[in-house]
Amino acid sequence: MLDKQLAIPSRAEEESRIVANWIRRAGGILGPQGSVTFREALAAASLDAARLAAGSGLQHAAFDAVMRHLEKSRPDITLRVISTTNLLELGLLGYAALSAGTVGRGMDVLLRFQDLTSDRYSEERVRRGAMVVIRPVPRLRHLANLQSIAEDCLAGNWTAIRLLAGPGIVARQVTATFAYPEPPWVDAYEEAFGCNLVFGAEHSELQFPASWLDLPVASGNVAMAEVAGSICERLLGADRAASRDAVGAVRRLLISRPGRRVPRLEEAARELHLSTAQLRKRLYKADTTYKRIVLEVRMALAWHYLTSTPLSVQDVAYLLDYAQPAPFSRAFKTYFGVPPVGCRQDAGAAPASG
Repeated sequence: MLDKQLAIPSRAEEESRIVANWIRRAGGILGPQGSVTFREALAAASLDAARLAAGSGLQHAAFDAVMRHLEKSRPDITLRVISTTNLLELGLLGYAALSAGTVGRGMDVLLRFQDLTSDRYSEERVRRGAMVVIRPVPRLRHLANLQSIAEDCLAGNWTAIRLLAGPGIVARQVTATFAYPEPPWVDAYEEAFGCNLVFGAEHSELQFPASWLDLPVASGNVAMAEVAGSICERLLGADRAASRDAVGAVRRLLISRPGRRVPRLEEAARELHLSTAQLRKRLYKADTTYKRIVLEVRMALAWHYLTSTPLSVQDVAYLLDYAQPAPFSRAFKTYFGVPPVGCRQDAGAAPASG
């Protein structure tokens, strides 16, 4: 049975949280001197400070409206917002990418979740010799926004690559090309990319070494710790996430694990500075087991991924450290009473008991 403390947000809630975070970041970039302009931008999107603070019921259209207004006086705002985004602002999407094991798999997760982060374009990723090329594909109703779309897509992907791979990659191996002349705010491009920039190109695209896709996710970095802490609070509730009981400690450990691999009981005990027997005894006193907690956390994340994202059953099984989709599907059906595919037919419904 799904622990009531493991409250997984819906797809709409995830989108709203991401949109709210980005709008707040835009306000932070403007600073106090831009507060009037920011309030005007919120009004243009039919928002106010109270609704933004609540962070609920927001859609991409609100972010688009805010940015269109701000671009009139700050044409560099899209580039500065997207290039300074961190994975914590992407919530469970950022967590899934960091849990993917390699940079390539993390980028795959972000690509498949892409409609959670923008409704203006999709992305095309192709191999060109030893390089990977990423291009935005604007949606028809946004063809008038090609420049800000290019800034959004290229800066967003470059930021994601840096956060996933860590500081070891070399920026000069990357080229960002733009299908428009050099803009007056080119300094913002230099700050955002720090790599080779080409304006007046045939296509707007980001090129980076294909070998980077095989790099392990730098899961020991600060971004992972911040994301894991945020996810703990959202899965367990702030009180439970901060608790020092053995059950809460194990859950926090599982959620903040490096990569996607689930640690064995002996490894978990060592991480918690306990002997295996001590950990087992403490969990027994809490009327649970390590195996049961692992299942609870896996199933909570599985329900979210299946009802709120386009990830395949195979992808979800991989992210949750199942060797094959079949064992995952059996575990899911036993736990919830419906198979993974059946769960998607009623997306957003409350999890059934298992």
